[in-house]
Amino acid sequence: MGRDDCSLRGMVRHPYEPWSVWYTQHERGYTGGHVIVLNALFGQLTEAKALDRLGDPEWLGAAVAELSSYTSRYAPKGNRLMTETLQSLGV
Repeated sequence: MGRDDCSLRGMVRHPYEPWSVWYTQHERGYTGGHVIVLNALFGQLTEAKALDRLGDPEWLGAAVAELSSYTSRYAPKGNRLMTETLQSLGV
């Protein structure tokens, strides 16, 4: 652990319990803008009951390609970008 480490946390559905993982093997660091977009992605896919899209490599690759250049740390702009991207990808 340290400043170069990251973690991901979530709730496992069956049984309902917290889950987390630490990872340090990324080739580069992520910006605050990336975190905002990831948070918006999870939130909007959850709301649309479409989390299964995360398991579709083609769909996820298209989403990442569209969102990877986002750099703003302004959350409302990230949410708006996510809404537009998900609509263009059929969610």
